[in-house]
Amino acid sequence: MKNLKTNTQQSARNLFTSCLCGLSSAVLASSFALFAPAPEAAVAATLYDSDGDGIIEGVKDLAVGDSVYDVEFGVDFGSNVYSEGFDFTSSESARSAAESLSAFLESKSALASLFTNPMVEVFIGYEMFSENMLNFFTGEEEKVEFVNTIIIGAAGGGARISGSPVAYDARIPLLYARFHPAVAASTPEPSLILGFITLSGLMLGSKRKTKG
Repeated sequence: MKNLKTNTQQSARNLFTSCLCGLSSAVLASSFALFAPAPEAAVAATLYDSDGDGIIEGVKDLAVGDSVYDVEFGVDFGSNVYSEGFDFTSSESARSAAESLSAFLESKSALASLFTNPMVEVFIGYEMFSENMLNFFTGEEEKVEFVNTIIIGAAGGGARISGSPVAYDARIPLLYARFHPAVAASTPEPSLILGFITLSGLMLGSKRKTKG
């Protein structure tokens, strides 16, 4: 009779412990579902004008396909702009970036402030190549380096996109657009910490009940 009573008590304790473990798992899952951060919404792109003089310096959080970039405009020589490489490595990716940028600028009616006259164009380089060309001053052939670019230009109040090589070492400054991957702001995730705290508390309670 005593053994039967002991076995019954032990079975009850085991059942109680199993219920607590199941409950802790359910609460843990609920904690993750309740406190996990919601999926991040797409960040809307914005124009960048640091001193408010109406001259656009860039675009923040511009979506190009599945990527997001901070775009920086600047006037410089190709040899300075691309001395450390290119933001894109094919005409397709550079053209996609140009299309996204021009569409955004048009949606904000910002082309006029960027293209102050029809001759101004924005260059997006993607690869370098060289060709032997005749130097008219020396009469000899020389290797000249070029950068293949996708160009955004003004056309009838809108934008036109074309492609053309430009001399890498030309002493003529051009308006370039550089695309830097946007850095997403990191946010702490409380779900993991809360889940472990919940699980630890329930398991501790289970252990105490078992010993009792």
